Amino acid sequence: MEQLAEESRLLELETQRREDAERQLAEARAEIARLRGERA
Repeated sequence: MEQLAEESRLLELETQRREDAERQLAEARAEIARLRGERA
């Protein structure tokens, strides 16, 4: 049972990291689009 709790916790951490990375990627893309817009 303890093994399952540990795996669940790790999976939750992994999900959190992925969501953070996706948000950072979206922010970076928005920044790139903004910079391109200023140059155009």
